[in-house]
Amino acid sequence: MTAAMSDAVTSGYDGRGIWGALIGGVFTEAADAETFTVTEPATGRSIARVVSGGHDLVDKAVTEARRAYPPWRDTPPRERGRLLRLVAAKIRAHAEELAELEAREVGKPRRDALRFDVSYCSAGFDYYAGLAETLHGEIIDQGPIEARVIYEPYGVAAAILPFNWPPIHFTKKGAPALAAGNTNSSVRRTSASRPAGAACRSGRPGTERLGRQWAGHLHHGAYHLGDCS
Repeated sequence: MTAAMSDAVTSGYDGRGIWGALIGGVFTEAADAETFTVTEPATGRSIARVVSGGHDLVDKAVTEARRAYPPWRDTPPRERGRLLRLVAAKIRAHAEELAELEAREVGKPRRDALRFDVSYCSAGFDYYAGLAETLHGEIIDQGPIEARVIYEPYGVAAAILPFNWPPIHFTKKGAPALAAGNTNSSVRRTSASRPAGAACRSGRPGTERLGRQWAGHLHHGAYHLGDCS
């Protein structure tokens, strides 16, 4: 870990002292919302302060995802695949940075975060980008009757991400939904020991940084991300 990265993350990574949810391609403002501290397991040092959200935040994310659904649904599958490949390339370009954040946030060796978590993340986007181009209907031969099967996007896909391996869950729950033409609103459960019904919390630096890599290539509002303890 470089001293510059360590200081930057501890004092407020990416110039942000407080992190909010990623909704509509931008981070929500903290305003007077309650916040909590994300600490590095290895040292106990603070990585960031994060906004605690609730029902209003979730409603806002779902509303934005519904607004973005029609144009993303109507995007040709080949174009969706092309955009997902751009996301994969962007993640690879920032792999070292993402692995650093993942190691500090989750408390795992940086080597493992880079070789497994982050590499799976970019590879997953490439994989589902390829599948996007193969989504087509079927014709079932029933003799004198022709039956057609047409696959259509469902709409807004809500995903709950476990607290462990954030980049992997981030990819395998978001990328396939996007490839199929759905928009996505995801929350991340931050601790296995917390009750599932607790308030939604928004914005772990590592996972939010991944979300920012998406935002530059997907349709505005196609994906939203927050945390849930």
